[in-house]
Amino acid sequence: MMRILLVFSFLVYLSLPAQAQIDAYQVGAKGWGIGNATATLADVWAVGNNPAGMTGIEKYAVGFSSHSSPLLISNFSVFNLAYVQNVKKGMAGIQISRFGDKIYSETKAGLAYAYKFEKLSVAMKANFVQIAQSSLGSQARLTFEFGAQVPLSKYLKLGAHIYNFTQSAFKDNAGTRYDIPTTISLGLAYQPIESLSLFGEARATLQMPVSPRVGVAYRLHKNITVRTGLQADGKTANNTQTFAQFGGVGLVFKQMHIDYALASQSGLGVGHHISLAWVGK
Repeated sequence: MMRILLVFSFLVYLSLPAQAQIDAYQVGAKGWGIGNATATLADVWAVGNNPAGMTGIEKYAVGFSSHSSPLLISNFSVFNLAYVQNVKKGMAGIQISRFGDKIYSETKAGLAYAYKFEKLSVAMKANFVQIAQSSLGSQARLTFEFGAQVPLSKYLKLGAHIYNFTQSAFKDNAGTRYDIPTTISLGLAYQPIESLSLFGEARATLQMPVSPRVGVAYRLHKNITVRTGLQADGKTANNTQTFAQFGGVGLVFKQMHIDYALASQSGLGVGHHISLAWVGK
């Protein structure tokens, strides 16, 4: 009975936007706090969101994040490790993610490289993704992604990202194809004053409609930032649009960055996301 409940809960969990981490799953509580509008962010978590943002790291950074599902089932927590390092002609990054248990699990290991041409930052990333499930067995595929970021003015920044543009997919024993979503994101960040940043993003897959996201980050103090965001969360049976609400806070202690975010999703309660990062100077 418990196994049936876990499998059912997992299927519900996968129906939420941006939850299965073999997809272009957003990482880092900073991004979650602003409604997952991550295409323009430039930090250690860019290696998992839009790798072009790795150029925002001066020397190196290492991070760990944990996301617990809204169902509060420990089996469905996602763990991420990220590392970004300045190399001779750009930035190199590594991301390792893990989700699931013995019944179903997903593992992703990615290697990224970003380069900055004057103002334009571009990046490529290759991911080894593996799933293990009773009907599919254990399967592994490669996915590839491309990202770019560029300032349009002193106050405005554009970010773009495409995940799995090669349209890799899994197949079960009967030959049924299970697509790894091809995801496209286009976002803008507007910073009218130093302490305030506004984010907007449109995100879509070949299988799902556009998911608009908006977010706000306000720096209360040089070491304290508060965040909030909103994300389209699908439609109900009577075709009513629902939204996921997000909120969070970021603390900086010298080189240590601590971020927390919560996500409230329709009918499923609240999920929690915490991330820790050490930024070299």
